[in-house]
Amino acid sequence: MVAMLVVGSSVKADPVRACVLVWQLQADESKEAKEFRDVLVRLSGRQTKRKKPHTAPALLAGVWILISMLTLLDHYNLHNLRQLACKFIPQFSTA
Repeated sequence: MVAMLVVGSSVKADPVRACVLVWQLQADESKEAKEFRDVLVRLSGRQTKRKKPHTAPALLAGVWILISMLTLLDHYNLHNLRQLACKFIPQFSTA
């Protein structure tokens, strides 16, 4: 899997930087790093064990989705995206 990282205002594919980011994130014991790891794992959709709630593959998948999501939000208004989701995904409007 090739992850993409934001460099300035552009998005570039750089698997080495993505791996370094994940490695640094796994080593960081700060509260903010734990919260960011939780966000990335949640975005990845991966299931993890209680003993190991953050795996490198899950974090890399989360980075990919986060970058994709942030890029999408650069091009679309969040309100419009919600309206589209409610119109075409009925379950979304009840959430």
